[in-house]
Amino acid sequence: MPVVTCRSTRATLKPKRRLATGAQDTILPHEVQVCMTRYARHAARILTGFALVFIGIAGLLLPIMPGWVFIIPGLVLLADYFPPIRRLLDWAKQKLEENHARLRN
Repeated sequence: MPVVTCRSTRATLKPKRRLATGAQDTILPHEVQVCMTRYARHAARILTGFALVFIGIAGLLLPIMPGWVFIIPGLVLLADYFPPIRRLLDWAKQKLEENHARLRN
C-alpha cells in the first residue's frame, strides 16, 4: 500500500478506495500535484529570499543601488523558514518600536 507524506501540509496521502480485486487504488495524481506544488512554492520563496539578500549585499558594496531595499524583503521571506533570521527580525522590530516610542515622548 503506497503512502506518501507531504511534509508541507503534514498530511498523509493514502489510497482512497479499494478496487474490485481487493487491491488498493493508487494515490490520485491531483493530491500528489498539490503536495509538489507546495514544495515548489516553498523552494521558490527560499531561492527568491536568498537572491534578494545577495543582490542587497552587492548593492551595499556597489554605489549603484541601495542594498537595504533588497535585503529587508529577502530577510522577511527567509524568516518563515529559518528561526535565526526570525529572531533577528523580531529584535530589529523591537528596537524600531523602542526608538519610535522614545522619539514620540
